[in-house]
Amino acid sequence: GQGAKSASKDWEQEDLRKGGLVTVEERDQGAVSKAVWLSYLRSFGSMWHVLAIAAIFLLSMCVQEGTDVWLAVWTGGVLPGGEEQPSAFWLGIYAAFTVVSIVVLAVRSCYTQWLGIQGSKRLVEDLARSVLRGTTAFFDVTPSGRVLTRFSRDTDQADTQLPSTVDNYLGINAWVGGAIIVICVLLPWFILPIIPIIMMFKYVERYFTPAARELTRLEAVAKSPVVSHFTETLQGIMTVRSYRMSGAFKRHCRHLIDDNLRSQVIAMECRRWLDVRLEMCNLMVQFLAGLFCILARDEIRPEFVGLALTKALSVSTILSFLIVMRTMLESGMNSVERIIFYTKHVPAEGGLHTEADPPNNWDVVSRGGDLKFEKYEMRYREGLPLVLKGVSFHVQGGSKVGIVGRTGSGKSTVMVSMMRCVEAAGGRILLGG
Repeated sequence: GQGAKSASKDWEQEDLRKGGLVTVEERDQGAVSKAVWLSYLRSFGSMWHVLAIAAIFLLSMCVQEGTDVWLAVWTGGVLPGGEEQPSAFWLGIYAAFTVVSIVVLAVRSCYTQWLGIQGSKRLVEDLARSVLRGTTAFFDVTPSGRVLTRFSRDTDQADTQLPSTVDNYLGINAWVGGAIIVICVLLPWFILPIIPIIMMFKYVERYFTPAARELTRLEAVAKSPVVSHFTETLQGIMTVRSYRMSGAFKRHCRHLIDDNLRSQVIAMECRRWLDVRLEMCNLMVQFLAGLFCILARDEIRPEFVGLALTKALSVSTILSFLIVMRTMLESGMNSVERIIFYTKHVPAEGGLHTEADPPNNWDVVSRGGDLKFEKYEMRYREGLPLVLKGVSFHVQGGSKVGIVGRTGSGKSTVMVSMMRCVEAAGGRILLGG
């Protein structure tokens, strides 16, 4: 699919330019963009890890299919050449396949989990660094619950659920690929119907996955207001009680929870819609596999008929699970998408060090301690009008000065500027020269 189109590209959006107090939370649309996938893969530290994962999953597929094929041959009691072997021969090779399979699966699982943890660690470190360097304006227009959701729900998805989902999804793909290869080798005519059947699965997936993906995004966006409302209510609980507004706050909380649960209920109904259609595809796969086994009964050994039927039954079931895992993978990547959005789009305050950094032996007192504003200009957010316009004044070192003016004249803004809570739009402030 095409790359995701962000519904909120920057914090200085049109609603803020018009004087809005809170930004609308961003929600991307469409499939997770390739840039997000690449960012997640880069968080592993090296693309060699990706190649290693592919090799491990390929080896895992070969070992698993080899185990099943050997078990089918053992069931027949003779090798393809007609040679009979003692039971120890069959059991020894089967045990070797089993041991290798267990080792490969253990290595695959541990390696995937380790890479997932390393990637999540780097993503969360970048997220924390970006948020901690965010401007005061960012925190003014962003509800706390929205930030907390990134550090709770989204981080939990990237930490615990996404690595397991990736492991399961890639493992299922490898297993399905190996099973289809085995079936097509045993029943060559099965190649003809398997292509349209796979297309049917993709057709069903094309309808289900976008709906499930958007519902996941809606659920994530609808959860932030619940957290924000709960946090703000706890902070102002005395005010709420003193004004006897507990009932109104309860009703508002129930409304927010209903909005959050609505998308979850619809997601469950979408899952039932998927189950009905996948079951029809599953029955078709099983019917065709059985039909081809009957037609080829004189050309294929009985043990291989059993293997082909077993694989067909398993493939039809596992393909349903594959679509579900694909949806879960999209949901997990949606959390990564939200984390990456904060790492790239939270406006950062100016650097801690500049080209005009004073030397280590610099002393503001010995240099007079003068404070100068030179044609200083400041606005609270990009797109808003200037609050201070060309302000210039000079305060002698050691002086005690008070700022007097009417409401809205900029008294507190001068203090905000001196503390560098908001970056200058023009001019400069000099301290001690």
